[in-house]
Amino acid sequence: DDFTPLASTTSVTTTTTSRPWYKRLTKPFLTLTSTIALATWLRNTLLAGTFLTLKSKFLSDWKTYTCIPFVAAFVGWFTNFLAVKMIFYPIQYRGLNLYRFNDNPFGLFGWQGIIPTKTKKMSEAMV
Repeated sequence: DDFTPLASTTSVTTTTTSRPWYKRLTKPFLTLTSTIALATWLRNTLLAGTFLTLKSKFLSDWKTYTCIPFVAAFVGWFTNFLAVKMIFYPIQYRGLNLYRFNDNPFGLFGWQGIIPTKTKKMSEAMV
């Protein structure tokens, strides 16, 4: 049999010199402890007053601050709804047909949906 061991059978003894405890600390540990110390200091000194000020301001007028996300959601929904409606409707031009731009959905005083305005151009592009 040709058998070769993966590791050498002779043992190597290594001697470790005893270093002080502060030199044995690893860099990530020092980074973590310094980050925790900084966060604690910020919480106890700078942010404590700011947080209390913001908390008291919110609690004094909580109804207004609670309504803000709902009003913003409604405005966002309404603008998206209106934009989709303006893409497809009205099918025929509505308004005063005093002056109308070619291949544009808007006139001087009126509107036609974007898709209905450009049906001829889009159908020619598809064929």
